[in-house]
Amino acid sequence: MNRSALLLGFCLLAPALSAAAPRPSVLTVRYNGEMLPVVRVSGTEPYVLVAGKERLVRSTPVYAVEDAKGFSDDFVQAPRGALGGPLHMEMLGDHDSAYVPFGSLSGSTTFQVTLTATKTVKRGFAAVVFYSTGVSSRHPCYVSAPEILVHEIPALPAGQAVKVKFSAGVLPDADVYFIQLFDETGREMLTSGIDHAWQFYAARNRARLDEAVEKYLEKFKGANHDAVPALTPGPIFKPTAVLPTGEITVVLTVEADGTVSAVDAGMVADDSARGSLTEALGGWLFLPKLKAGQPVSTYVKVPLQF
Repeated sequence: MNRSALLLGFCLLAPALSAAAPRPSVLTVRYNGEMLPVVRVSGTEPYVLVAGKERLVRSTPVYAVEDAKGFSDDFVQAPRGALGGPLHMEMLGDHDSAYVPFGSLSGSTTFQVTLTATKTVKRGFAAVVFYSTGVSSRHPCYVSAPEILVHEIPALPAGQAVKVKFSAGVLPDADVYFIQLFDETGREMLTSGIDHAWQFYAARNRARLDEAVEKYLEKFKGANHDAVPALTPGPIFKPTAVLPTGEITVVLTVEADGTVSAVDAGMVADDSARGSLTEALGGWLFLPKLKAGQPVSTYVKVPLQF
């Protein structure tokens, strides 16, 4: 697993209106040189779909979590803080140590979470993501590349609380974790506390943007150029939200670093719908507008069709 640092992130996203905009994910694993979506997990062994048939990944799995088009229509409730947060280290005997989530039993790398699904999940799985944060002399803060462990989860009958156990080995470089849950089709399920994951992926995507901006500035050195959307997560509306009809135009304030500092969605009358739009579009990232090759802030009009 590549554990090289991703430049953040959390400290440098200050101008952005929302550093953790909703974004669905898909768990992928390397199979025959390709990164393919995981469709199910047996124990800790992942399966992918090849030519319509499930294939077991027999070699040591290499995972990545990438952006997906949408979430499952299920929701899973868990106790507050159970699906993500900081880790702390407990001493085991005289010399062994392990990282343990807050609230778990001292000296154990196995912890238990109670999950309640809105709809029945027959054969789901979980990705437990560990990473570390820190500071350096060159950068205010960073996040490491993640260590991903995968677990099959038991069936979750609709509306019933089910205790699910997770286990992890000693991860001496990790100080933060979060858990993402996927249904039997491999689609991510929304969970309480999922903002822990969104914060990490916002940092990851910002690091990718920084790399892209370097190439962009070199390519258009000394030139003028309009802002270019680089990441455009869609809004997640609550069932009770009253959506507008037809086409509306939302105006974004895009800063010189490519982040969005303001969203004008005042033409959306419903508070819930407007809030979801503001949250999502506030997390958009851009290759910034250039004036004589220098990044500058600008306004971007975004037409949306409902």
